[in-house]
Amino acid sequence: MAETIVHTWLPSFLEQVSSTYPKLALEIEVDISTNLRERLLQQKIDLAFLVGPLSAPAVIQRQLCRFPVSFVASPKIKADLKNGSLEEIARWPMLTFARNTQPYVQVTELFSDPALPAPRIYASSSLATLIRMALDSLDIAVVPPAIVVPDLAAGRLVELDIAPTLPDLHCVAAWLGTPDRRTLEEVVAIASRVVQQAELSPVDKLQATEAEE
Repeated sequence: MAETIVHTWLPSFLEQVSSTYPKLALEIEVDISTNLRERLLQQKIDLAFLVGPLSAPAVIQRQLCRFPVSFVASPKIKADLKNGSLEEIARWPMLTFARNTQPYVQVTELFSDPALPAPRIYASSSLATLIRMALDSLDIAVVPPAIVVPDLAAGRLVELDIAPTLPDLHCVAAWLGTPDRRTLEEVVAIASRVVQQAELSPVDKLQATEAEE
């Protein structure tokens, strides 16, 4: 699964899966969505919770939720900002997800205007690292606010009002259309209920769909 899920609804999901299927053994791997997609297609994992949508033959996917993405920083950094324009933001180091991920690509595209100062965009595969550095006032983190709810509530971090906003991350469950997929579909149904109970941003349609090339 993608690490954003680890920091949001994974604990509730594991609790409900364990309660419903006490004999079901789970082996959890955390990686970026690009790698998860490849491992799924290579049949090295049975089920992937990742940023989608996917486009691949024989893959079934179900949309689960979406995570808005924002610029998050310490109150100290926000106090140093005058207007929060892209030009001003570009003067600060920015830390976001690893290369080849949707947020990294979107941030680089947002600051691709040659009229803007060349931004310092650092990539990290560890959300814990992103959060720690933001808390230490070392940079501006570009992450889903859902992963730092306690820090936002306590005032240790704040969202920056930046325009234009970045696209949401859409989380999907994906698995291969094999004959023995019933258990996987039941586990995905649990994930859907957990997302709704967590009051995350649901997508309009939760039906499973066959992905097409």
